[in-house]
Amino acid sequence: VPGQPKKPLSSYMVYFQKEFKKMKENDPSISVIQATKIVSERFKTLSPKKKLKLQDEVKDSNETYKCKMALFKEEHPDFVDSAATKTKSTKSPKEPSAPTARSPFKIFCDERTTSESVDAKHLREEWTGLDDYQKVCYIHKSKREFLEILIDNEDLKPTV
Repeated sequence: VPGQPKKPLSSYMVYFQKEFKKMKENDPSISVIQATKIVSERFKTLSPKKKLKLQDEVKDSNETYKCKMALFKEEHPDFVDSAATKTKSTKSPKEPSAPTARSPFKIFCDERTTSESVDAKHLREEWTGLDDYQKVCYIHKSKREFLEILIDNEDLKPTV
């Protein structure tokens, strides 16, 4: 909206602008990314006294902004602040879906972990060591499980 006052900068941005300008004067070849990282680190290590001074600067500009905004709202009564009217979007409820079938590898892992405690890395190595015929058995089990779920939940959307 034309004439609307702009929000003041945060204390970090005020500090960043001053420091960035100094850095560019000292070393014009420095990239923006490098300068940003350096200024960010400097701000983190800034003494509380200096941070307080920056916050006081910002506080004055915040008060000025609030006054200007109040005047602006008086002059433009039909103005609606977009930040004030934003509401959290509500997610539409997810439609129920059929449970998913386990993958062949998941079936293999489930069979192995019931008998003894085995870590995932060992199971992955065992799985890759199986020949194709043995893997086909697990693929058939997974397919059978999928078809059973599909039959049991005809009204629900199948998830593949």
